[in-house]
Amino acid sequence: MPSPIEFEIRRLPLLLKRIQLPTSGPGDTALPAEAPDLAADSQQPPRAAFMCAWWRDIFRQCKEAALAGPVDTCVLHRSAVRGVRGWYKMPDRPGGEVSPDMAPIEPAVSKSASTPPLVLRDEHLPAAFQATDLTSLKAQRRMVKLTALQLLLLIVSAAGGAVDQRLRTPSVDIGGVIATAGFVGTLIVGLLLSSTRPEKTWYRGRAGAESVKTLAWRYAGGGEPFEKQHLTEKQATRLFLNRLAEIVDQLRELDWPATKDIDQVTDQMRAIRQLDLQERMRSYCAGRLDNQIDWYRRKAAVAARRSTQWGWTAGLITVAGVAAGLARASTLIKVDLLGVLAAVVASATAWAQFKQFDVLASSYGLTAQQLGVVRADIHQIDNEDEWAAFVSQAEDGMSKEHTLWLTRRGVLRPDSD
Repeated sequence: MPSPIEFEIRRLPLLLKRIQLPTSGPGDTALPAEAPDLAADSQQPPRAAFMCAWWRDIFRQCKEAALAGPVDTCVLHRSAVRGVRGWYKMPDRPGGEVSPDMAPIEPAVSKSASTPPLVLRDEHLPAAFQATDLTSLKAQRRMVKLTALQLLLLIVSAAGGAVDQRLRTPSVDIGGVIATAGFVGTLIVGLLLSSTRPEKTWYRGRAGAESVKTLAWRYAGGGEPFEKQHLTEKQATRLFLNRLAEIVDQLRELDWPATKDIDQVTDQMRAIRQLDLQERMRSYCAGRLDNQIDWYRRKAAVAARRSTQWGWTAGLITVAGVAAGLARASTLIKVDLLGVLAAVVASATAWAQFKQFDVLASSYGLTAQQLGVVRADIHQIDNEDEWAAFVSQAEDGMSKEHTLWLTRRGVLRPDSD
């Protein structure tokens, strides 16, 4: 008959492999059904109750680690062995050493830990997302390029005013020609912006794309209003298509491009929805929550860095303007650089305001923290009702940031739903 420590350690591969088993509640020392004889086979009854609770804690830790991502089961295995050895001291071995003839233990590898979760990437989302996302990105690039060109032409106009050169035949002021060309170009770009309104297409296309994405994740994850325990697959799909039709109808003024994909309920969406609760939790956590938290953190860091860079740029140019003004006042230089430097500072400030670096750094950082708080509650979920409410809460948090983004851009009024 094996000694207590040999019995416990030999059970580790089985126990560590079954990390998806439900855990007992606090204070409950009952073992899972897969190991009912642990307490009976222990030769030290006072410690049997502790071992039961200890195994339950190991299950919980493994389960949480698997939900968070790939887990190193070798590390968990070594930690468990140390815990067993610490509580079971073999009397024939000083310090509780393990018998050298004990069979070696092979570390267990759980299926959920070794298999990456299914996630919804952009190519797995409905065709409506592909169209609105493409439209939004094109309009954004057009808007950014035209705005940058407009500011650059203003600087060119100011630079032309500083040029004091003339052509002899015919008598033409070169500086005046440059300044005039710059103002004409600025006027043309302004007319293009006002007539085509690329910012309107950008904002509304982005709003539509994010609405479709959140709807797809609600459906695939089994969140409200697509709860798996309340709706059949046919009912859930029909409800999803009805909600999608409402979104598309609200964007009927958008310039819809032709896309290769026409599937509104993709195979990946259906595959994730068919998973059991634990696997759907892993998919949603990895593909949605962790992805968005990482995105908001990176964008917040980039926005903060850009804000600092443009702030320093404007400050340094301002210092250069002070130096140029002093030099001009003392007649050290005859070239009038004040107007040029003033235009550069004004353009840099306008660009920073257009990109909203400060506002985005703050709002994105806050959203990342809020989603992190929501994510921390995922380990408390153990049924479909709680999970559906959790997905709804997480998606509402992301939708709130999208709404605030639109409000800051002037697309929605502050009191809009």
